[in-house]
Amino acid sequence: MRDTLNSPLAEQVKCALHMPLSRTFKRMETLRYISEYKHEEGHNPTLLELAKLDFNLLQHVHLKELKYLTKWWRDLYGYVGLNYARDRLVEGYIWCYAVYHEKDFALSRIFLTKQLMLISLMDDTYDSHATIEECRLLNAAIQRWDESATSLLPNYLQRFYIELLRIFKNYKREVVIRDTYHVAYAQKAFQDLSAYYLREAEWLHENHKPSFKDHMSLSAMSIGSLALCIGLMVGMGDLVTRESFEWAAGYPNVAISCGKIARLMDDIAAFKVYSFIFLFRPNYKYI
Repeated sequence: MRDTLNSPLAEQVKCALHMPLSRTFKRMETLRYISEYKHEEGHNPTLLELAKLDFNLLQHVHLKELKYLTKWWRDLYGYVGLNYARDRLVEGYIWCYAVYHEKDFALSRIFLTKQLMLISLMDDTYDSHATIEECRLLNAAIQRWDESATSLLPNYLQRFYIELLRIFKNYKREVVIRDTYHVAYAQKAFQDLSAYYLREAEWLHENHKPSFKDHMSLSAMSIGSLALCIGLMVGMGDLVTRESFEWAAGYPNVAISCGKIARLMDDIAAFKVYSFIFLFRPNYKYI
């Protein structure tokens, strides 16, 4: 049937078969459709120009956000000195940009990106650098969530901890007064995620090989989907309620299922990468 369709419908069907609309990145799909719309019979040139203008104006907003976040990240990364951590700012911003690209959600987008970067720093610390004792101390400090706990930490983690507290504290000032409880929920989710990371570190330290069920139960949490479900609602004002946060914080099945899917996709991708490396570079040493 596809071969009997005329352009641009034929191209649209081809794209939909390759990637269903429900799985596309909305902004990329918008850009693609703008280029297609002008070929449609009976298209409205004025509407097309307005669509292009709207896209470009919003893109300018996104570029300003990314510029601000890039400077923020460079300052943070340089200050905390965790040079072993990955630089994932652009990746993190694109994730947030994919969740909500509208101009009205700029504050939420910026907070979620910052939260992702803090999670990334914490994740890399637990995964690839800290000793098991340092992992335990870091988690203990994060659970206390107080500057007095800074002394618990080794020197190289103290600046990260201080900045973590400062960033969350500052964000309470940036949201409207009635929405400060948003940040409290995000803080609790961050603390829970730290506890999950510690449990994984304990398994590694003990050379524990969990069953598939136990692995999935913990991995569905440590992948961070629950923390992000809460984080993405911060700063959205009247669009979300306290009940929304309570629902997300209650480990709903949809969030857990999302975590399981994300974990399996991540593990499959990692397996393919390392299989390729070990096949073609057998002397490669993973650090």
